[in-house]
Amino acid sequence: MEVDQGSLAMIRGGLTDLAELLRGVRLSLPIAGHDGFERERGQVVGTIEDYLLGRLEALDAPVVAAIVGPGGTGKSTLVNSLAQDHIAAVGAVRPTTTAPVLWANRERAGAYWGGFLNRVRDRVGPGIELVVGDDPLTTHLTIVDTPPVDYPGRHGALTTRDVLALSDICVFVTTPARYADAVGWQFVRDARTRGVPTLFVLNRLPSDDRIAASLLEDLAARLHARGLLLEPDPAYIFGVAEGDVSQWHGGLDPAAVGSLRKELGELADEEFRNALMTQTAFTTTVSLADRAEALVDAFAAEAKSIATLTETASLVYEDEIDRLRGDFTSGAMAGVAERVVWSQAVADLAAVATRRAGVAAQRVAGFWADDPAGAVFLEREGEGLWRHGETTGSAAVTALDAFEREALELVESRVRAGLSRRAAVRRGFDDAWRAALDPDRRETRAAQRRFGEDLAAVAAELREGIADALAEQLRSDGERFERHLAMPPSPELPDAIAAAAERVRALALAAVPTALRVAGTDDVEIDLRDGAADDVELVADA
Repeated sequence: MEVDQGSLAMIRGGLTDLAELLRGVRLSLPIAGHDGFERERGQVVGTIEDYLLGRLEALDAPVVAAIVGPGGTGKSTLVNSLAQDHIAAVGAVRPTTTAPVLWANRERAGAYWGGFLNRVRDRVGPGIELVVGDDPLTTHLTIVDTPPVDYPGRHGALTTRDVLALSDICVFVTTPARYADAVGWQFVRDARTRGVPTLFVLNRLPSDDRIAASLLEDLAARLHARGLLLEPDPAYIFGVAEGDVSQWHGGLDPAAVGSLRKELGELADEEFRNALMTQTAFTTTVSLADRAEALVDAFAAEAKSIATLTETASLVYEDEIDRLRGDFTSGAMAGVAERVVWSQAVADLAAVATRRAGVAAQRVAGFWADDPAGAVFLEREGEGLWRHGETTGSAAVTALDAFEREALELVESRVRAGLSRRAAVRRGFDDAWRAALDPDRRETRAAQRRFGEDLAAVAAELREGIADALAEQLRSDGERFERHLAMPPSPELPDAIAAAAERVRALALAAVPTALRVAGTDDVEIDLRDGAADDVELVADA
């Protein structure tokens, strides 16, 4: 099949750009769904780099079929039956397959197959087993037997998911004893999301034809109800009857798997293979573009949540700052004005600011406790965010000490000369800060002599300066909340990802109909809904 290499090159370039952009996006909120976001992002990037880029460069390379399913369903026996040779270990001990087993042709060749083998090793480790032979089925087909999806640990679901992410076909195997619990159906759903064709095998059927037919109908109905089968038709499922296992090769009689072997052979046939790979690759491309845009939506939702939490903290602290300023203008600080010396007043003022910060912290924490993201932060920080910062009080003292130096300069510029310039400034400052804290305070004759009619104006400037110094400490205390909500360094990144995903989707949708028209095959059922390639269904022989 001839496919426009220029279009393929553009799609590969678009996918490379998309993967690079996705590496740079992170969710900063450790809320429910964060791990899922990271897992999805990793799967999208991995599918692009480990599967699509290579497959789009070699659409005519051998098809890779992953045999997946729960433990004890006879996957290894099925592989041996297809080969009529000992490919995978079988036995009563579960699981018998703890690492992938690759069955390939002895004459395997080409950069794609070698790259596929390397990618499997990179993902699941070097402990894979490679079995080669001369079976014509494997001329254009590589079959991978995987560990059970319900096998705990790294060698179970994770290994199977990694192998499936690199495969072109999913062969899902279950039995009458296992299919009702739906173990492993999520793997089928993941494969379908990627656009990977799935063959369903109901293994170990009883010899009674009526019972076997009933089981096939029931499984078809269950799969259809879960959206895993287009129609509740048992013809979509390959039934394999229970039978004697050969002691020589560990498989069933070849007739038991004849229809499945024929279907796999047709999938690997050159004409159909090219059409299938084109459809799978481009459907996967469109699916990944959709998934990338969903990640952008998650990022946007997080940004909105961050903005809400940040705004809440800012508004609450600004409200407490307004209340603090009101205390200065209302005369609520008059008692502090009676302190003997400025240093005592500083301690009182710092305590007032600290209390205001504590009230603000409790109010913000209360709002955050009702927000899913905010609640996570509160839990992570323990009691820390429910009260003022540990250094808020000392920072307020430092700020007022710095303010004192500025205030002395102001007083010096406004006070009249008296006994000595230095003494006049110190006494003038004492008059001014007391008047600043108590707007109704009566001016003494000495203060009038030192300032004339300027005392009220100087006191007003000092009042504003003290309030400003303490307000900054409250804002600094509030920044403790905002520091937890730091956004990623590139807020424009989501828009770039969305644009890259849309470009990839448009290129893929433009290429799919052309490629399949050139293929000239009707064996693939293509459903283009809303402009997107969706399901590929392979029907078993009746």
